[in-house]
Amino acid sequence: MSIIVQRQFIRLITGSFLLALASLAPAVFARSQSASSLSTWLTRDVVPELRELLSRHPRYQGQRIQIDDGDHNALSEAIGVVLNNNLAGQEGITLIARVHTDSLPPVTPGSIDELNCVDTYEFDYLLQVSATSGESAQDRVQLALVDISSGGKHINSWQWLGTFSSAELKQIKKPAAAGNANGSLSAPWRDEHVDAAALALSRDLACALRPQITNRLALQWIQADGLPALFADTANSTRHKLGDYRELGISEVQPDYTVGVRIEPFRDDVWQLWLTGTPHDKALAPVQAVTYFKSTRESVPKPAVLANAGPALEYIDVQMVDATQADKWRSRADLQVTLRISNRAQQPIAYSFSLSGGHFEQCIAEPRYYRHDQYGRLSGTLEAGESVMRRLVVENTQHRPAPVYGMPKCAGFRDLEGFEQFVSQGYKVTDYVRWDM
Repeated sequence: MSIIVQRQFIRLITGSFLLALASLAPAVFARSQSASSLSTWLTRDVVPELRELLSRHPRYQGQRIQIDDGDHNALSEAIGVVLNNNLAGQEGITLIARVHTDSLPPVTPGSIDELNCVDTYEFDYLLQVSATSGESAQDRVQLALVDISSGGKHINSWQWLGTFSSAELKQIKKPAAAGNANGSLSAPWRDEHVDAAALALSRDLACALRPQITNRLALQWIQADGLPALFADTANSTRHKLGDYRELGISEVQPDYTVGVRIEPFRDDVWQLWLTGTPHDKALAPVQAVTYFKSTRESVPKPAVLANAGPALEYIDVQMVDATQADKWRSRADLQVTLRISNRAQQPIAYSFSLSGGHFEQCIAEPRYYRHDQYGRLSGTLEAGESVMRRLVVENTQHRPAPVYGMPKCAGFRDLEGFEQFVSQGYKVTDYVRWDM
């Protein structure tokens, strides 16, 4: 497939929304209090530097940023609220809200057509807040600006070392508000969120099924034996909620899809709960939905790592999210392809992809007019169960759509279908996908 990227920034996934101001921070950061060394560091040093960096640095222009309290305690949550209140609404800064459990619809809609299937969890950078008490040693607060597309690479970080006040110590011992959970990796569900998790999971699978529906689909439900109670309850609730859509039905008779349920360990006490839909008709596409849980229940087993069970290529999923162009000077452009890469195996996978970038003479997007300029390459390693967003960049392709003299040239790609249809066309962009030692 050939494509010319003609606009400055093209988004194939839209619907992200601006972050509304959160409720007031706990009293530890109230203005009426005398400033502690921590709050002074935040207001005098960190907030001004973040404002300057996020609003003026070219790296962050037009990028979506989400604030995350990584430790899920009340102190890190309060710091996140302070950052949000000081950064939201600033010119050049786009903050993206985390979806709260109370923002989900209270009941399942009667029709899939009533669903809002726009992915609201997408963001480009994560501003992580971590607050930990050293007890006998120094206390610490760390902020890290993480590039999601680079597999979680820290771009900037800030650190405070000192001694928490008594009010701050009380906050760090309290859990963050439960409403912050949304099933994402940065805000996984907890043990008490079975119903909210089932509602979100049923919505995601229903949205994946919607393009496959002509009139109605019958779903055969296959649930793995021996699922821990937390996941079994969530899966059963999800099955009932899916059956409430009038376009879907749970049936063993001539099903259109077989829906399987499985759990995968992600890291420490974080788990993935997967729903996978396997079609019975070649005209239907496979579907899936996944959500994250954080659970320390003793009933949650720790599965043994499986031995390699075939080629690593069978366990990696690659989805092309968007294609963008950034003009450089007057005759060049950088091309970017954003990919979501997932490892469904229980062992690490190493991968390498390459993509030709170049230009189309006369700006005609047909193969015979394409001229190769540069290759872009992307490589890395995915841990077991890991899913990341990465950008593959092709630099300095020729781009002169309206020259004063000479031939018009428009920057563009070839072989994007290798990513768009990775299951069947991935060989066009794959250098290697192999088990990592």
